[in-house]
Amino acid sequence: MVGYARFETYDQLELLKRIYNLLELYQNYFQPSRKLISKERIGSKVRKKYDKTQTPCQRLLSSEYISAKVKLGLRKTFHGLNPAQLLKTINDFISELYNVRSE
Repeated sequence: MVGYARFETYDQLELLKRIYNLLELYQNYFQPSRKLISKERIGSKVRKKYDKTQTPCQRLLSSEYISAKVKLGLRKTFHGLNPAQLLKTINDFISELYNVRSE
């Protein structure tokens, strides 16, 4: 998300921390992914089977090993988030990161 530039100042470090904290929320609550269930080699081809697409949060909520208290906390956090606002804030911080002058 932030590219491959070199960030060296304390101000840039603080912005990176903010960006990654917000990215953690965005990816865990709003970015679905597929999990590989199995691979089978048939000659020179590999057939892969995937689980259904879910966010990491949805995977935790459907797990029987997670307590009801933790699931309640996940749901509260999810309902308190606005994905559009979260992404806008992340992009604003990234723009600010590239505008901070290296000293």
